[in-house]
Amino acid sequence: MSYLSIFKRVVPFLLTFAAGLLIASIFVPIAAPSFSSGEGRGKRCREHKRAMYFEYESLRQERDQLREEVDQLRREAADADFKNLKFIVPEVNVEAPPPPPPPAKRPRNPHAQ
Repeated sequence: MSYLSIFKRVVPFLLTFAAGLLIASIFVPIAAPSFSSGEGRGKRCREHKRAMYFEYESLRQERDQLREEVDQLRREAADADFKNLKFIVPEVNVEAPPPPPPPAKRPRNPHAQ
């Protein structure tokens, strides 16, 4: 290959690359990212972890309380006398009218008559 053909391939690439960087620099800074603002981020992270810890502990306490309540209800149910249960719950007699009969069937194609 001659130098002219290499030049014809490299120059358009470099011009396109420069145009792309110019357009990208409008929307995104090209400079290297700076991580010096990590101090505020660390504080927020610690606060978030602390809040999550307190929420976790409150959920754990609520879970333990609910387990105690379930155990207590199971103990009460084991001690209950189910033979006399029908005397505890009154019988309900509701006399409702029967439902109306279903509507008469419509003809399949009423326009074909």
